[in-house]
Amino acid sequence: MDSRISLTDFVQQFQRCLSYFRFCEIEADYGSKVGNSQLETDFVGIELSTAKVMTKEMFMEFQFSLKKHQC
Repeated sequence: MDSRISLTDFVQQFQRCLSYFRFCEIEADYGSKVGNSQLETDFVGIELSTAKVMTKEMFMEFQFSLKKHQC
């Protein structure tokens, strides 16, 4: 951004950025709902339950933590 930019140009650029962020969010939501997560621990029931309610990214973080506590 430049301090010499007009308010109209600023609003247009802001709208473009906002549209891009919204598109990325929609794309991430779609990616989280399509396909099944791979189960990797002995806690199959917990993994199946959480995979249904979490996004793939959050599930992968949860799964990583779960694997650290697996004996």
